[in-house]
Amino acid sequence: MLVGLVVAAYVHLTRIARAAGSAATNIHAAVIRLSRHLDSHHWSVAPLRQKLLHQAAAMIGEDSLLVTDLTDVTKPT
Repeated sequence: MLVGLVVAAYVHLTRIARAAGSAATNIHAAVIRLSRHLDSHHWSVAPLRQKLLHQAAAMIGEDSLLVTDLTDVTKPT
């Protein structure tokens, strides 16, 4: 999965499967397999989230401005 993410530079499972596989790879089967891995109870994003939070917190100083936009993000139709 990580190789596909890096090579494809996308988060779409189809593009990851194409980037990680060869020309003979069954893309549909690879996408199903990747989906199963993501749905696994052994997979957790919590350690990554914690590391990112600690790295971001280290960059915040006493005089830092935190600008947020709480509006909804809508897709153009």
